[in-house]
Amino acid sequence: MIEYSMITEKDWESVVSGDSMEFKTTDGLMVKILNDENVRKALSLDNSEKPLVVFVSGTSESGKSTFGKLAVETGIAHRLKIYRTLAELAEEGILPKMDKDPFTYATFLEGDPSLVEKAGQEIASRYINLMRSTDVPLAVVETIKHKWMVEHFRNNPNIRFLSIAIGADLEKRISREAEKTGKPVEEVRTEVLGKDEWKQALGSGDVLSTADIYILNNGSYDTYKKMAISFLETLRNSTHSYSGDSHDYSLG
Repeated sequence: MIEYSMITEKDWESVVSGDSMEFKTTDGLMVKILNDENVRKALSLDNSEKPLVVFVSGTSESGKSTFGKLAVETGIAHRLKIYRTLAELAEEGILPKMDKDPFTYATFLEGDPSLVEKAGQEIASRYINLMRSTDVPLAVVETIKHKWMVEHFRNNPNIRFLSIAIGADLEKRISREAEKTGKPVEEVRTEVLGKDEWKQALGSGDVLSTADIYILNNGSYDTYKKMAISFLETLRNSTHSYSGDSHDYSLG
C-alpha cells in the first residue's frame, strides 16, 4: 500500500472510479473502504438529487465529534445527534415515555418491531424535511450505537446513505484525552475503558460491522482534519447544488 503525506479529494475520487480501496498516511492515519458498492452509489452524480445522510460511529476519543464539527465549520453539512432526536420524539408523545437515558431507551425499542419502525420513520422524516427546508441536503449524524438505526436509514429509498466507523489505538485515545482534559493518564484510562465496555454492552460492535468506510485515526490532528475536509468536500461535490447555511443541531 502506498503511503501519502495526506489524503485529498483526488484519493476519494479514485474510490468512485473503483481504483482505490485503502489509503494510509505516513503518520498513521488509515482509511479503508469496506463496502465500495455503497460508497460509489452514495457519491454517484446519478443520485445527486437525493439528500445524503452520513452516520458516524466508533470508539470514544477517536475523532467522531471532530468530524461533525468540521462538517458545520466548512458549511457543508448539518450536524445532528440521533439520540437527542429520539428523546424529542418521546417527549412529544410520538413514542412511548422515556424513563431512562436515550441509549437504554433505544435498546428497549428493539423489543417491539413496530416501535422500531415508527421511530425510524419519524427520525428519517425529520432529517429529510430539515435538509430540504434549509436547503442543505447533507447531514452528519452522531453517534450511532444501535444497528436498527443503520438498517432503517440504509433501506430508505428517499436518501443516499453512508455509515462511517472511526477508531484509534487505545493508547492514542488515552493520550489525546489526557492532553485535552489535563487529567492523569491512569484516570483517563479507566474512563476510556469504561466507555468501551458500556458501548459494547449496547451493541456498538454490531454497528461497526455495518460500516461502509473505516477510519483508523492514529495520525496527527492536522492529517485527520485535512482528510475529513477532503471527504466532506467530495460529498458536497456529489450533491445537487444548495444555498442554505449548515447548522450544529447537536447543541441544546
